[in-house]
Amino acid sequence: MGMKNKKRLYKILGIAAACIALIIFFLWRYADSMVTKFADTKLQELSANSDSFKFSYSKLDISFVKGTIKLSDVTFSKDSISASAKRVMCGGLHPLKAWRSRKLLLDYVRADGVKLRACLIEKAKSDSLSVDSVSSSRGGLQKYLDTIGISKAIINGEEISVKRLKDSLKIELGKINAKAFGLGYSVASSKISFCDSLYDLTLKGVAFTNSNGLYAINLDTLSTRNSGSVSIKNFHGRNTVAKKELSSRKGNVPVTWTNLKIKELHTSNVNLIRVIQEKKIEIDSVFITGDQVNTFRDSRHYPKVPFKMPQESLASISIPIHVGGVKLTMPYFKMEVMPMSGSGGVGAFNFHDVDATISNITNKVDSTIKVHMRPRLGKGKGDLHLNLTLDKNSTFTAKAVINNINGSDLETFLHPVFGVKMAVNISKLNTSLKGNKNSIGGSFCMQYTGLQVKIDKDKAPKKLEGKAGLINTFSGAAIFKENPRENQSEPYTCTISVKRNPMKNYGSYMVSAMLDGVEKTVLRKLALKEVSKMSAKGKKN
Repeated sequence: MGMKNKKRLYKILGIAAACIALIIFFLWRYADSMVTKFADTKLQELSANSDSFKFSYSKLDISFVKGTIKLSDVTFSKDSISASAKRVMCGGLHPLKAWRSRKLLLDYVRADGVKLRACLIEKAKSDSLSVDSVSSSRGGLQKYLDTIGISKAIINGEEISVKRLKDSLKIELGKINAKAFGLGYSVASSKISFCDSLYDLTLKGVAFTNSNGLYAINLDTLSTRNSGSVSIKNFHGRNTVAKKELSSRKGNVPVTWTNLKIKELHTSNVNLIRVIQEKKIEIDSVFITGDQVNTFRDSRHYPKVPFKMPQESLASISIPIHVGGVKLTMPYFKMEVMPMSGSGGVGAFNFHDVDATISNITNKVDSTIKVHMRPRLGKGKGDLHLNLTLDKNSTFTAKAVINNINGSDLETFLHPVFGVKMAVNISKLNTSLKGNKNSIGGSFCMQYTGLQVKIDKDKAPKKLEGKAGLINTFSGAAIFKENPRENQSEPYTCTISVKRNPMKNYGSYMVSAMLDGVEKTVLRKLALKEVSKMSAKGKKN
């Protein structure tokens, strides 16, 4: 080949290379816009021609260089489900693999400014759940999404499908099958981001109100890991109505109004997948750092059915439960009681620095749950041991030791309820009890000095009407002012024996046993007989 022909060939090859480079540059520069325009047209046509759902957005951007897809101002609605987002971004776009598999293959999906509403059952619209932000991430895995009309996702080799049935929501994930009934929640979130795991989850700014509007829960953060711990920070659970209104809203029955604040709750490692698969709860330990709790027990009305013992309530739960132990600290605990009898006043105990340990929480038959509490009442220190056995008779044992109680600490309860004013210094109270769902008995010893009792006529209960003045006149002669009593070196110890009233709760059952011990220790024989007659007459009425 001559020099002239070689130059001609090089010239042709150069022109061809320039053309190829120009074509590549053109495709490189305009391919994103061409594909974006094509995809935008198809999506708009699909949305316009679809009767089953509505889908819209303001802008679509596809970048092969960055491997991303962006949608702005997205709205979606189908049946009773609707959603919107300021931006949806998908990363790790693989065009060749997507073309071959006919699936949109992505590394991650993120959505910002999300608002979601799902009313799957028309009758349950009043329940609401709001979340400020949700995030789930572990990295390294991929999400596979069907292209148009997504019906399922493959996550880490598992298939997940969500189907809306007539009255429920069915969720399937591998071997896990779950069905949710009575749904009707609304979720509002400022940001939702998913990377690759449904189980490593963080919720922020969660608020929940149940369907009747009587209970509400707020918490700053809830985070959990698959085969890891669960953590909750700044939990606030409360009743949303006034204390004395709750009973009427529930049908004039005994109720407990609660306002609970917890700084932090966290568990030991718990396998959430196993919990769902095996339908049982197994946790080694739970740690709770409290802030405060206020309870108000409204017992003005008789219950519709007899109260269950704590063991009976646990045994009625169908899901197997085993929690190795719960460690609780609560700086402030106020317990208020409005009893059926009495003047209609509200008595209160103000406990503080409560330290409690509960071990072997279970609903397995013949198991024993152990409770150890150490509360403070004023300057007094308490130490309570309680063992609850899950047998047919709901057997239990209780041992309590309380030191250094002042009369003013008890008067906050006795005066509003019974009109009793008292002065006393209790150096030690020691009791050991054994009982079941029928009766309770044991020993009781209270060492005290300087006991003085007076009945406030304006606060006295009905059964003491007309007798308050007489009681005040002879109260000094009707009581023992100290224990050990005069001319006795050892403190007096009495035997408690009380039958359970099934129409009163377990707390009232224990209090009645303690009052039986106090009456037998403090009252002289004639006064004790008179009180016994009044109590018997009250039970008949």
